[in-house]
Amino acid sequence: MTNAQSKVVDLDARKNALDTSCSIAVQAPAGSGKTELLSLRFLKLLAICQHPEEVLAITFTKKAANEMAERILNTLEWAQNIDPNAIQTQLDHDRYEIANSVLLQDKEMSWQLQQSPNRLRIQTIDSFCNFLASRLPILSNFGGPLQISEQVDDCYQLAIRNFLKLLDSDSPIAASIAELMLHFDNDGNKLETLLGSLLKQREQWIGDIVGVASDPQQALQHLTDNLLELVSESIAEATHLLQPYSAQLLPLLDYATKNLADEDSDSQLLLCAGLDDLPPGEPYNLNVWIGLSELLLTKSMDKAAFRKTVNKNAGFPAASGNKEQKLLRSDNKKAMESLLKSLTEADGLLSSLDYLRRLPLPNDDSNSWDFLHTLTAVLPTLMAQLELAFTQKNKVDYPQVSLAAIRALGSEDNPTDLALSLDYQIKHILVDEFQDTSSSQMDLLKRLTAGWEPDDGRTLFVVGDAMQSCYGFRNANVGLFIRLRETGLGHIAILPIDLVANFRSDTGVVDWVNATFAGAFPAHNDISRGAVSYSYSQAVHSRDVTPAVTSRIYQYSDQSKTEAAIEEGAYIAEEISDLRKQFPKRKIAILVRSRGHLEYILPALREAEIPWLANEIDRLDSLPVITDLRSLTSAICNQADRLSWLAILRAPWCGISLEDLHLVASWKINISVYESLSQLCSDPQAPKLSADGQARIHSITAVLRNALAAKQHGRISRVIRSTFIDLGAELLIRTDAELDSVERFFEILQSCEVAGGLENFGDFEARIANSFVSSAADTQANPVQIMTIHKSKGLEFDHVFLPGLARTSRADDKALLLWHQRLNKYGQNRIFLATLSATGSEDNNLYNLLKFEKAEKSRLESTRLLYIGVTRAMKSVYLSAALADKDGMITAPGSRTLLATIWAQMTESAIYASGDNAIDYITVNSMRPLIDQQDPLQSSHRLQRLTDDFFANSHQSLTTADTTLDAEDADEVAATVLVSENALQIEIGNLVHESLQNLVSNKSLLEDENLTQLRLHWRRRLELFSFNPTDTQAALDKIETSLLQTHNNSELSWIFDSTLEQSAAELAMQSYAKGYVQTHVVDRTFIDKKGVRWIIDYKSSEPPPNQTAEDFIDEQLELYSGQLNRYRSLFSEEQNEGVKTALLFTSIQRLVECATLSTK
Repeated sequence: MTNAQSKVVDLDARKNALDTSCSIAVQAPAGSGKTELLSLRFLKLLAICQHPEEVLAITFTKKAANEMAERILNTLEWAQNIDPNAIQTQLDHDRYEIANSVLLQDKEMSWQLQQSPNRLRIQTIDSFCNFLASRLPILSNFGGPLQISEQVDDCYQLAIRNFLKLLDSDSPIAASIAELMLHFDNDGNKLETLLGSLLKQREQWIGDIVGVASDPQQALQHLTDNLLELVSESIAEATHLLQPYSAQLLPLLDYATKNLADEDSDSQLLLCAGLDDLPPGEPYNLNVWIGLSELLLTKSMDKAAFRKTVNKNAGFPAASGNKEQKLLRSDNKKAMESLLKSLTEADGLLSSLDYLRRLPLPNDDSNSWDFLHTLTAVLPTLMAQLELAFTQKNKVDYPQVSLAAIRALGSEDNPTDLALSLDYQIKHILVDEFQDTSSSQMDLLKRLTAGWEPDDGRTLFVVGDAMQSCYGFRNANVGLFIRLRETGLGHIAILPIDLVANFRSDTGVVDWVNATFAGAFPAHNDISRGAVSYSYSQAVHSRDVTPAVTSRIYQYSDQSKTEAAIEEGAYIAEEISDLRKQFPKRKIAILVRSRGHLEYILPALREAEIPWLANEIDRLDSLPVITDLRSLTSAICNQADRLSWLAILRAPWCGISLEDLHLVASWKINISVYESLSQLCSDPQAPKLSADGQARIHSITAVLRNALAAKQHGRISRVIRSTFIDLGAELLIRTDAELDSVERFFEILQSCEVAGGLENFGDFEARIANSFVSSAADTQANPVQIMTIHKSKGLEFDHVFLPGLARTSRADDKALLLWHQRLNKYGQNRIFLATLSATGSEDNNLYNLLKFEKAEKSRLESTRLLYIGVTRAMKSVYLSAALADKDGMITAPGSRTLLATIWAQMTESAIYASGDNAIDYITVNSMRPLIDQQDPLQSSHRLQRLTDDFFANSHQSLTTADTTLDAEDADEVAATVLVSENALQIEIGNLVHESLQNLVSNKSLLEDENLTQLRLHWRRRLELFSFNPTDTQAALDKIETSLLQTHNNSELSWIFDSTLEQSAAELAMQSYAKGYVQTHVVDRTFIDKKGVRWIIDYKSSEPPPNQTAEDFIDEQLELYSGQLNRYRSLFSEEQNEGVKTALLFTSIQRLVECATLSTK
């Protein structure tokens, strides 16, 4: 056994996790090798299965699915080639035994896994849901094959607007929509925004809302009972925690209330008068408890704290009067303050009392309950409009796919045939990253396992790290993982196993993480809030770098916050430069919470000439060149857009002075800027531009004149690109990233253009805003990786920098509906719902309570997010933040910062006071006085622009240009037609493929009763591209004709027989070569009645007028022979009577066989 092996302290736990006789939930902290464990469990299950498809593994990302598949295949290959006697560690020996048993099973059962890796059923949760929904499209309301997209805001907007249009209809729901509008003072824009946010999160509330809407009165009673139960349980908890102090508290409470009564006070504390015990636990005593909290806690609701002292307002007047009164008052005040000090040591009491004073009672606000009734009544209609919008736009989002998959399985009591089929096929389920499971995904898992019985040999295996749950904004609920480990899944008993060994980080990092986060995480799990207690790790590797964790705080005054950020950026660049010199091959990463935290870091890296690679960090529209291109595009598309026209005059390719720009902007504002430019250069009565301004405007006007003329005939993307070049803008591109970003801009522009312009400029701008700057760093230079902490999950680096830890995250906007789920003391699930108050009204107490619960969940998730960032490091971590200095005292970080999650540990624990872990405090001196003394014109940034020589050289040729199209522009007109035709042909092919795929499973698809609906679907798809109406009609006829003639052709119709052996359409298969998994999609395949495997590729293209059918077929065979050969190789190990590949030409109704390969 090696030295490293001896440090693996959890070998027994890892061995237990591979026990295939039971269901298991593994808590696997960062660096514990969970992917390896998951892969080994998968392999061990394969060794006991009859078919590899009996094992289903579900991951959350494609990267994780591919990594798992490749790890499994690489393990099998390793076991095939290694000499067992050369294995040195116990872990590798166990790994070999498992892999070898799979190889033996593979050989005995003729699986050919290494040649057919597609038999490994490893899928992302999204792809698996899509698989389920597409199997039963009608039942799941999926409506056939739709594109899954993250860009569905247009669907939300369409659904909301169609929903609000019902206000003017005779619909029964119109009155409720009117109440909705009235609630927000008829502010339609505000309501649209609130409903849009609600739709994005519908996966979390849809089940509860449907239940409320189906029986509002019963649901209201249920919600009321839930609230009363919460009050009772919260009082019981506070009573239990405060009871040990009641003997001291009650006499002092009596003293205080009597004093307040004498003073005619209106304090709520008077509700506690006459108590001889703690207030009873019934809900109607809540106000008495709130009064008691008034005595014990400070007034601040932002940060709960016990009082440190009491005064007359709390019933403890100052010591005055006769000697006996003075003594009594003094003694009681001291006794109360001593008690308050003791209460600070009572674990959980502060949070319990603070929570009590936030609780509402059901009768607090009857209006909010009425509005909740209204909202829940209309939401099902809004959901129906959303489904129609998805159909109209031909796309869906991931939550819709997840909900459709659940519908496709039916209920646990009434499963569909699909659910029963899967119950028979799937014997073992493995789920990765279970800590980020959502409620709908848990519901899906319950339905998949509903038919399982105890000891029937079927197993569930989940692995995750509750401390790394950070996707609450994507509906993840870490409480589901905690509850699964504690109570199992329905009738499936779950064995919880904890891993401890950390194979990633060195001892120094692991020790610091243990010491810091053990106190930062909650002491106990709380399923309702998603509170997760800390799990300790033990490093396998010894310390490599000292110190392993470096913490630096920049203290700034009111005027030096920017300087602190600049110094922080310079420090990071300097440290990275040193690391790259010492360890040129090591991986370095900068991880941030949000992209804005890199504002001063990226310039510092550029200044230090440090190559970096960003992962979705800089948005495309953050680059000045893209901003200028956007202005140019808007100006050419819309001469009335004065702001864009003025912007391009100030852009580097023109760069006129501010004085000249002011003349242009103020000259005849009733005409377009373009007309103003012409008049200013030709009208002797016009104000005089500077000589430099005239030369620049002459040049740009000539270029823009050509652009406006070309726009009438050519594609807008081609016009903007040519104009961009003619303006000399390409000369101003400085980096590869800018060049790649410009190309990305034109790709988006081309995809959005219609008939010489843009159909929807808002959609185009949204596409630009949601795209990111290309990372063009030379990977050979080992660039620094830059990404958000969320994006870094699952990755590891030698050295990690976490800057900007004191920067505040954006506060959440107020939501229209808040919901919260909690488990009562019996483990039963309880739902709470609250709505936003009417415009001009204060938020009701229940809404504030649920907002507090949401904020608590966010705070807990922030702790976990910082833990994720730190644990990406193998060798060392660098933490840095900037904090304000107030009167020589450093201020604590804000509650919504990452630093706040560990600030108490870093400032109170002795390990950070000195030695390697000591915090380095840097005082930042303001440079503001120096800046204030400088001449603003001298210290300001100079405008980047083309030199005067450029305009002098180009002036003569450009100013003489006329508006007629040159030869290239004339070619562009023809090219536009050709591109439009090509796009139409591509979409015709897509629709033909889609229909033939569905024809296999639906024999009546092309019958008369379905054809009208099918043509409507085709028309909607084609209209999305804004083709010429005549061309669209011709395309519809062409699609229908080719499909009907192909289907009705007696020599071809057999191809679509679903009863053929191993019948499949659009079959996705994988191949494994050189360590990579590749995916292939076969249009149609089956084994015919003679035992021959057929592989058919559909082709909707047709011979051009000047080409014979035979020449066209020969050309197509030559073009696609390589693809068909690759498809053929996928079945090379199959036992059949031969393999035939063919092309099916739907336009000429010909099936052309390519080759036959015998496997005998």
